[in-house]
Parts: sequence; C-alpha cells; structure tokens
Amino acid sequence: MQTVEYWGEGCKVETMITETPHKVSNKARTVFTRGQCHALALMLHEETGFPLCGLYSTSAYDPIDDCYYGTPKHIVIELPNGDLFDINGPGAGLRGENYGYPYRKRHTREEVLDFENRDYMPPNMEAARPFAKLLLQKYGIKKFTPEV
Repeated sequence: MQTVEYWGEGCKVETMITETPHKVSNKARTVFTRGQCHALALMLHEETGFPLCGLYSTSAYDPIDDCYYGTPKHIVIELPNGDLFDINGPGAGLRGENYGYPYRKRHTREEVLDFENRDYMPPNMEAARPFAKLLLQKYGIKKFTPEV
C-alpha cells in the first residue's frame, strides 16, 4: 500500500491505494489521471520501452511555429499501433481526442521528470510500479524488442 499525492478539487490530496489483480479501483484511476499520470507513464515506459507521449490542449500548441508551450495536460505511452495507453488501458477513448487534448508530442524520460520542476507533483514511481505491471499483464502487452 502506498500513500500518494494527486490533485483533488483544486488542491493536493493524499490517499492510500492498493492494487488488486486484474482490477483497477476508481481511486487508482483518479490518482493516475489527476497528478500521478507521469509516474505511471514512466513505469509503463520502463517496462515496455514504448515512447512517452504528452497530451496538450489547443491553446498550448502554436501551429505557425509548430511548437508546444507549457507542460502537457496528461502523460501516457504510445503503443506501436498509435493507440495511447494509460490507467484506463490501451485506446480507452484516447485516440484522436486524447481526453479533449488534441495534440500529442513524444517526450524523453528526462523531459517528463523535468516537468516536476515546472508544475507537476513529484512522481511516485513506487506507487505506480505495481499498476504498470498489472495493466501490462491484463492487456498482454510485452516489452518492446526491435526486429533484427
């Protein structure tokens, strides 16, 4: 069991979460979509090697300069078929609208960790690790192995 911080209704909240085989609680969904998405994405990335992807709002993207401002609204991993993967599993309504954030950009592990220096909470990787393993097992997603 882990104590984690996430964003409640405009304020930081602490809660306890536990993992149950083949089941993700509503509390875990809240934690990993409201403040600890980057921790889960980092653990999914570590386990699979799939790219980290930030989701941005329309106002964060400048099409003229083709660049993004600020930090992403949500961090996920991108599967080889283009689907995005987070606490809700692969796809999970993320393709295209991306939780209402229409722009996506790949990020390195270092860039995601650096978001803490801007406006993200410190990632609780130990709380995220069992959920990453649970989700990957549940959906049968394996570590990336390049073709030879």
